[in-house]
Formats: sequence, structure tokens, C-alpha cells
Amino acid sequence: MSAQQKGFVCAILGPVLWGVSGNVAEWLFGPAGLKPDWLVAVRLLASGILLMSWCLLTQRQATLAVWKNKRHLRGALIFGLGGVVVSQFSYFTAVATSNAPTTTVLQYLAPLFIVIYLAIKERHWPQRIDVISLAVAFVGMLLLVTHGHLTTLALTPQGLFGGSQPALAPRYTR
Repeated sequence: MSAQQKGFVCAILGPVLWGVSGNVAEWLFGPAGLKPDWLVAVRLLASGILLMSWCLLTQRQATLAVWKNKRHLRGALIFGLGGVVVSQFSYFTAVATSNAPTTTVLQYLAPLFIVIYLAIKERHWPQRIDVISLAVAFVGMLLLVTHGHLTTLALTPQGLFGGSQPALAPRYTR
């Protein structure tokens, strides 16, 4: 299989597995009675062990090099804790308080925060296509969470805010 074919398979397989994981998580939070914090911890610990083992077997020198450079190690820790853990926890908290399909759609609003951050950092307005794309995504999200009735929410505030602003989300209880 060529590199292009492998990339194509991975590009299809990634979203499919993400969708399956959201639905499995929804089931785990319901009948199985698990909590999002437990699932995130086990999921990230298991995947970290598997990935680190694979990297040590296939690219030992490059894998160990990260541990020798403080700047690279700090960046990896910031990305892991501030990016991956927060993203996973907010996603699964939102799944637990609403449902997997709605939460998955809401997570795709993440580029909104990236565009805002870059606009502030770079000190210039986003390109027109970015603004149009974000406006369409925002209107779609608004229709999704209100079912077209702008005076009511079609899902709980925990489901809405749990997937987009984890620090502001109410604590999950079940």
C-alpha cells in the first residue's frame, strides 16, 4: 500500500472510529454507569502506553530525544495536559450530559476559538472566507441547539457548554 493510500485509509478511519467512540461512550455513561473522568483517564493512559511502546520499538532515538530537551518536553506536556486532556474531558462530559451526535457537531466549532486566538495574536481580522465559514457554522449550531426556536434550548446547558468550555461546565453528576 502506498503512502497516499495509507493516508486515505487513515483519513476515513479516523472520523469513523471517533464517531463509534462517542456512541460507545454514550452507552458506557448510561447503562454501564461509568463517569467521564474515569473514561478519559483510562483511555488516555492506555493509548499513551500503547503509543509510547510503539514509538520506543520503532523510533527509539527520536522518542527518547524528547525527554532530553526541556523545551520540547514542556511543549509536549502543555499540549498533552492543556490540549488533549481538556479536549477529551470536555467532549466526554458533553456526551454524558447530552448525546454523542450533538456533541460531535458542537466540537466542530473549535476552529472558532482558533480563529479568534489567531486574530488577537496576529492583530488582524480573519480572512473573509473564515468569517463566512464561522458564521455558517455558528448559525448551524444555533439551529441545532434550539431546533429553530430561538427562545428555547433543545439540550441541557451542561450538554451545550460542557463540550465547548470545560472550565465553565457544571460538574457532571449521575
